[in-house]
Amino acid sequence: MLRVNCPWCGFREEVEFSCHGEASIFRPNKSDSLNDDDWGEYVFFKENAKGIVLERWEHSSGCRRWFVALRDNVTDNFLGFAKPNDPPPRVPKGYVQDKSCVSIPMPKFR
Repeated sequence: MLRVNCPWCGFREEVEFSCHGEASIFRPNKSDSLNDDDWGEYVFFKENAKGIVLERWEHSSGCRRWFVALRDNVTDNFLGFAKPNDPPPRVPKGYVQDKSCVSIPMPKFR
């Protein structure tokens, strides 16, 4: 079982948390002017990179607060945690990423 470090509550079991996807995705500024293709791109097409990613997490069965986690999604290693308004966590010095973790570009479906 994974142990997740909530920035407010400390380490807890994985079952108390919910992952809500990539933390680097922002809602478009002028959403009322987007066409259907642009909305589809924003809503459905995510990078889903293999390797180290920033993710949004919620302590859903605890304090219910949101935070950002830096995680290697190949090995399931958490590399850092941060509160939403803090600078995002960085890859620790000396962390060696497995060569199989190279991000694979997402194909365009058009």
